[in-house]
Amino acid sequence: GFVGNDGEAHASSVRFRDAFLEKSFVDQPVSDLYEAVTTLKELASPKASSTEFYLKKPQNADYWTYDYYVQGENFYEYTHELAGRKVYLHDLRSKNNPEIYSDPEGKRTKRNVTVRPLKAGVQFVSRVYFDRISETQLKQLIRIVNLGAKEKVGNNGYKYGYKLGMGKSIGLGSITTEVTEVRTRKFGPNLEEGYQLAPYTDWEGENLFVSEKETEFLKFAELTARGNLSIEYPTAADGKIYTWFLLNRTDGRITKRKDTQIKQVINSEELQLQIGQQRPQNQGRNRGGNNGGNLGGHGGNPGRGGMAGGRPAAPALAPEIENPPYAVNDILSGTVTGYNEKGTGAHITLEDGKTAAVYFNRDQRLKAKLVKGANVKVKYKGREPGRDGKYHLKWSFVE
Repeated sequence: GFVGNDGEAHASSVRFRDAFLEKSFVDQPVSDLYEAVTTLKELASPKASSTEFYLKKPQNADYWTYDYYVQGENFYEYTHELAGRKVYLHDLRSKNNPEIYSDPEGKRTKRNVTVRPLKAGVQFVSRVYFDRISETQLKQLIRIVNLGAKEKVGNNGYKYGYKLGMGKSIGLGSITTEVTEVRTRKFGPNLEEGYQLAPYTDWEGENLFVSEKETEFLKFAELTARGNLSIEYPTAADGKIYTWFLLNRTDGRITKRKDTQIKQVINSEELQLQIGQQRPQNQGRNRGGNNGGNLGGHGGNPGRGGMAGGRPAAPALAPEIENPPYAVNDILSGTVTGYNEKGTGAHITLEDGKTAAVYFNRDQRLKAKLVKGANVKVKYKGREPGRDGKYHLKWSFVE
């Protein structure tokens, strides 16, 4: 469920119960269920500042953030668009091959974790409860949870799966799920015990999902989608990937971000990492009846697979911004003459007649010093782009 900012709220109609070992595995020794204890490769968290990876590139932009983009020396406002949904492709090389996900040195640090992975093939059982959903929604739910049975060959010939748990990007977390039974529960005053359980067998349906979207999803869900390609974190030890990452992150905001190469991640032929090549001018962007009851099913671990958007241009820079009459760290005297509309910053008239802005936001101690009429000193810190797409002079309060 969710609660919106405007007070709108919706309760969830689906609930997932914890999964437990399938009966045939309960009495097996621990060594048959788990791999050896291992220290994983470092699992870094997503970096929101990496807009070249997460946002669609504005046309002909050299640099872009969540608020504006830059062409040459001009700033433009725009509404950003996410590039797509991040997914981790399955990587079944990790099956019986700890080298895929283990730290090469096995050294425990503050930047990695030590775990004991489950072995491939271990099965669990769980239930999914649903309430007040239509029959079409029920069929959609069954199809989603029953993904492992799609195009399955034999008992273990799974073609599709999901990612669950830690280590998705380094080959862990690949699972398949199958539905074994569906039952609905109907309530009524004339029913024994007030409700009636009945099997539901009409699982299939036509046009349950938009076909193009379902096809795209299945490409990501395919256990062998990665093929022979290597999908890794850009760690210093791996050479080419690390070099590519550094080229796009360390050489200035104008010169390199525009050259970032991200392919449309759909199938193995398109998952080729380009190194040291500039993005072509016209290259595409990333794509990347009321009833209640429960679904019974089990999930297995088939391997431990997978890795894992303007408005008119802002005016040209004003002369006093282009060539400010101050040097960085110059200290000037002035008088507080007012505040901005949000009450988060003070306007200060400087000794040369120009105006400086010092922001205190929620710093009450600083706000108390910037009272109207107070004589203060401020330090020039250089210029910086603002949310309006224009450069502004930056000032700080001097104690």
